[in-house]
Amino acid sequence: MVISLRRFPFPFRSMLSISSDIDSTTKMNFHTINRDLGSASGGFGLEFANSIWYKATGAEVGDQIAFLDLESGSPGILEKELKIMSRGGEIDSLHTYGNFSTDKYTFTREIAEESLKYFSEVGIKFPIWINHGDERNTQNIAYYDYMEGDILGSKSYHADIMRELGVKFIWDPKRRQDFSHQSLLEEKELRDGTKIWSFPRYHTVEISEGERSSFEERGMKIWGGDKGGSLEGVLWVPQFLDIQLKDSNLRKLVKEGGHCIITQHLGYVHQDGNQFTKAAKGALRNLSEYFKRGEICVTRTSRQLEFNRVRDFLRYDVINEDGMNLINILSIDDPIN
Repeated sequence: MVISLRRFPFPFRSMLSISSDIDSTTKMNFHTINRDLGSASGGFGLEFANSIWYKATGAEVGDQIAFLDLESGSPGILEKELKIMSRGGEIDSLHTYGNFSTDKYTFTREIAEESLKYFSEVGIKFPIWINHGDERNTQNIAYYDYMEGDILGSKSYHADIMRELGVKFIWDPKRRQDFSHQSLLEEKELRDGTKIWSFPRYHTVEISEGERSSFEERGMKIWGGDKGGSLEGVLWVPQFLDIQLKDSNLRKLVKEGGHCIITQHLGYVHQDGNQFTKAAKGALRNLSEYFKRGEICVTRTSRQLEFNRVRDFLRYDVINEDGMNLINILSIDDPIN
């Protein structure tokens, strides 16, 4: 008998995660989103982990969700729950240290140092870093000129602190159009000379000029695109889950034995009374059926990335002794971590 490593946990043939940025999530929809996705009885029965900010304005009253309020410094309204969820992996991504998309506040390294002290004291680490926001968010990492979080000497430098927070994976915002990947991991050298694993998230679809008006009528943002002037429709709000998770994408994922992480901002259900639309529910229900059939393992982002890392770099021997096959795990030869 030839023994080899499965690409995915039995019986699954592919893997998918919903990675949701915390933007527009409030006390009015934070728990309902988790319940609707995760509950096997009243929801879709899909494992999901959220992202979080360290600080955000309005966190004290629940207008935004963060551990602390950016303006007052007081605990956010959901601070106790966020600590429990983060320790348990139900929150696995740091959506930077805060929402600095405002002229009133500026990120500096001191905020990163403060967050490290806070998270160390309460026993929380985050394996994933996800860039956030516009050019005022200088804490972002690696991919555009305004991102200074990995530039030594910048007042916004914090890449060393980010690693102390447990981060092993960072999102690559430029890898966004492909739904299926044989491996999510790509080595990224930061501008301070260190290396880290980057991963893609799917959130745009190439469209023609003729399709533009019909998508804009649905409220879709259109980007100019960076592939020879093509247009990109932006899918990262729940109103477009029916396009993002269309059945042809799911079939392709299973056929290719691929990995997929989709980008979302599930808090935008506030535009529909804090409920998923009928089309979004249909897409999530269909995804749930793929999971139940053992075709797509739907899991939290950190679990998929760590599985991908271990599988790609696992070293093992198969030893036959007295008619028994013994699998000896030797090491995980990760060239970065």
